[in-house]
Amino acid sequence: MPPKKQQKLTDLSVDDLQELIAQSVGEALKPLQSSVTKIQKELSSLRQQVDTMKEELVSKDAEIVQLKTVIKDGLDEREQYSRRRNLRIFGIEETDREDTDKLVIDLADKIGVSLQNFHIDRSHRVGKVGENPRPIIVRFVSYAERREVFTSKKKLRGTGIIVREDLTKLRLDLLKKAVSKYSPKAVWTSDGTILVNIGKTRPFRVKTESDLEKLFHKHPPSN
Repeated sequence: MPPKKQQKLTDLSVDDLQELIAQSVGEALKPLQSSVTKIQKELSSLRQQVDTMKEELVSKDAEIVQLKTVIKDGLDEREQYSRRRNLRIFGIEETDREDTDKLVIDLADKIGVSLQNFHIDRSHRVGKVGENPRPIIVRFVSYAERREVFTSKKKLRGTGIIVREDLTKLRLDLLKKAVSKYSPKAVWTSDGTILVNIGKTRPFRVKTESDLEKLFHKHPPSN
């Protein structure tokens, strides 16, 4: 049988032409569709990688924050330890050409503690001039003398003179927060540690912001 002659386009019906065009367009688009599918897969893979990187960044940020907190608390602990032989004395009248070492020795004598000049490493007023009287900060040669003065400070009640530990800025802020949330009589310090008396339990020890948050969570303040 002789080969069938190819039909002329003019001989095709409208439906045949539409089908022919659709087939031709479909064949032409196949490579493009394959490229689009490939790009979509690559984009999906990239999205997964980006999501993974975001999760890792969040985790790293949390680790950095935790590390900064550990470093800050560690530095604060070291600084507080360096102040363990210090005391701050408030309420002693300030005069010109005064001898703060002698003022400390005289105060100690009033509360039954015998001090000599060689027991004091150094002492001086702190704060802005004009805020009279400014507190005296004293550094003792040994911790023993410092402890004896500090434990005898209760004998100063009613005199207007107050003896406090020399706290770092961080611990002083923690102390103020604890006092503002609980009764001032329930909050005190010992060797740089803030102690909060809650009911009949042992005093809660506070050295860091995390400690204070745990205290607030375990024993919510009433105010």
